[in-house]
Amino acid sequence: MIPRKSATVIVCTYNRCESLAETLDSLCQMRVPADIAWDLIVVDNNSTDETRATVERAAEKWRGLSIRYIFEKTPGLSYARNAGVMASTASIIAFTDDDVLVEEDWLVRIVNAFETRQVQCVGGPIRPYWLAPRPSWLTDGLLPVLAMLDYGNVPFEFGQGDPRILFGANFAFQREALLRMGLFNVDLGRKGQFGVGEDKEAFEKLREIGGRASYEPAAAVRHKVFPTRMNKEYFRRWYFVAGKARASIRRRSRFYVLGIESHLLVDFARALGAFTRSILTWRRDRLFEDQLRCILYCSVVTHKVRSRT
Repeated sequence: MIPRKSATVIVCTYNRCESLAETLDSLCQMRVPADIAWDLIVVDNNSTDETRATVERAAEKWRGLSIRYIFEKTPGLSYARNAGVMASTASIIAFTDDDVLVEEDWLVRIVNAFETRQVQCVGGPIRPYWLAPRPSWLTDGLLPVLAMLDYGNVPFEFGQGDPRILFGANFAFQREALLRMGLFNVDLGRKGQFGVGEDKEAFEKLREIGGRASYEPAAAVRHKVFPTRMNKEYFRRWYFVAGKARASIRRRSRFYVLGIESHLLVDFARALGAFTRSILTWRRDRLFEDQLRCILYCSVVTHKVRSRT
């Protein structure tokens, strides 16, 4: 049978060999019809654990599937993703993470969405898989920090100006579109435990080349939430790093103060006002989220001023 589509699934990993083994088993147990030719690339981003041995064991266990191991020495998720893309020749490149479990029809749903909707990017829900009890302060509004995403049960195409994006734990691109976009920005993305911005910028670059993206609710994955991430200090640090990434983005503005765009100053003032109101009225349900937004804009302002001086 001649395959109707070719796809590569790329998993970038760093020092998570035990979780990676579960991810690989999840992927290899997918039900993929013979008319979809697919393979699996694991990009080891300079791990020091048993990552290579884990991939080799998976390749031995699942001999019917092509599983390739690639070592990318330069730290950074964007470096690892780009290495995986360049190692593939498939028409569709699907990404997921080493702490994700996919549904058995995940890849089929993605390929079918590309065929029926004629888009250049497809992604789906990322739902939490709790490895410890969820803290009461961890509201739904904070789940995107843990790379969770759920836009409902109805498929749709992202329109111009839509602020929503897709996350790298569950999105796929046409390889040709990725090359036209210039791949992922190596100045952004996770390096070690923290890092943000590369998914958002990739979405913006896709629109710049005239590409279209679609949300497919049936292409779902479960994302592990480790206990180490269920503490407030993790979220504070994440927002501070996110502020640094946002500070690197330059946009036109009506006026500037110490190199800071006017819209950022307005957003900072609003965040500070909301945090103050939460304290004065003791809105415990809002207090932590408002504090995090203040941390974000404090970080933006700090890094803007530092880059200027």
